[in-house]
Formats: sequence, structure tokens, C-alpha cells
Amino acid sequence: MSDASQREWRFYIDDMIDFVGKVLAYTKGQDQTGFLASSLTYDATLWGIIQDDVPELPPLLQALKNEAQS
Repeated sequence: MSDASQREWRFYIDDMIDFVGKVLAYTKGQDQTGFLASSLTYDATLWGIIQDDVPELPPLLQALKNEAQS
């Protein structure tokens, strides 16, 4: 297995995209109101997609991450 510190940022984006597929499966049949009302689902989804430990993202993506977290 490769050292995580040498992993290209694009692979982190791939991980996020894969997670989006899981979120779609987890929330199937749930409307936006229900999704937003369930803080557990909402928070888990947000943190799963925009991971707190991804310092490898280029500055533009970091800015988008920070904006989404505020």
C-alpha cells in the first residue's frame, strides 16, 4: 500500500465521488425536507463528502471546502 502522504489529490476526489453514490443509496426515497431534518444523516453526508483530513486538495478546492463548512 502506498504512503497516504504521496497520494495524488485526484484520488481523494475519486473517493468523494464514490461516497456520493453511497449517499444516494442511503437516502433513496427520502425527500430534501426529510434529509435536512435528519441531522445525523445530513452531518454524516457532509463530512463524508467533504472530509476534514484532506489537506492534499489544491487551494481552489480547499476554498470551496471551507465555504461549504461555514
